[in-house]
Amino acid sequence: MIVNTLKRLIYRFNYRVSFFYFLRKIENKVAFTISFLPLLFYKLFPRLVDEYTTVIEIFGKKFCVRDLSDLMVIKETFYDQCYKYLFDGLSKPTTLIDLGSHIGDVVLYSQNFPKVKKVIALEPDPRNIKLLQNNIKLNGVKNVKLIPAAISGKTGEAYLNLGNESVASSLQQPKSVKSRLKVPTIALSDVMKMIKTPNIILKSDCEGAEYDFIMRTSPKVLAKINKIIVEYHMVPMKLKKVLSQLSKAGFHTTCIDLILEPNVGMAYTYRDKDSARPPVNYYWWGTG
Repeated sequence: MIVNTLKRLIYRFNYRVSFFYFLRKIENKVAFTISFLPLLFYKLFPRLVDEYTTVIEIFGKKFCVRDLSDLMVIKETFYDQCYKYLFDGLSKPTTLIDLGSHIGDVVLYSQNFPKVKKVIALEPDPRNIKLLQNNIKLNGVKNVKLIPAAISGKTGEAYLNLGNESVASSLQQPKSVKSRLKVPTIALSDVMKMIKTPNIILKSDCEGAEYDFIMRTSPKVLAKINKIIVEYHMVPMKLKKVLSQLSKAGFHTTCIDLILEPNVGMAYTYRDKDSARPPVNYYWWGTG
């Protein structure tokens, strides 16, 4: 109990310090500061305006953002490089499947790797889709196929629970629900039919839908993917079943639990048990 409390305190301190270092990387600091103050004001009084956004320039990219949550997403992808493992050692033309694309942080990050020839981005939340489209356009990205749908075990329709925060929308029932919206769903097997490149990598951050789509995708289809990173939201029993399913597809998996949230963590898959290692810079915010 005491150890976990200390870990949480260390995590919070480290994250706040690293966030300030991340902000120093913003290229248009003066313009950002001037425009971000109203953003914070409208966040406190949301009824005054439908939506307020600003554009930041960072790591050679332009991002349309609306709140601190968007900044934190960019930080984790570009500053912490939590998905870098997916792109290490690419030697063949590659397609990235980005499940839960949010504002397009991983889409833009993938543009740093010339072997990524195509990106298939799935995002069901209309609030995020608008920013995702803006960010793709702002950066002149041409190799993205945007699918405004949720990943699921089958292609069809489902209700998306819109959380109060843009990062909290889920097909599952989150703690706080702002409203519900019927959205298209698509099975991973149907996404795979769109891909012709010899190499496929997959990133998943779909707020609980990972259990359904992994368990209802055959090991034969999963085996066509070279690397997978999944942020999981599952009790240990469900996670054990998912790891077994990935094992049937030929994957070994390293899981790193996040300190602040129970039953939430990152799963890194790899083919060669002896050669792959989880990213070292993730240990400071996970249990390892």
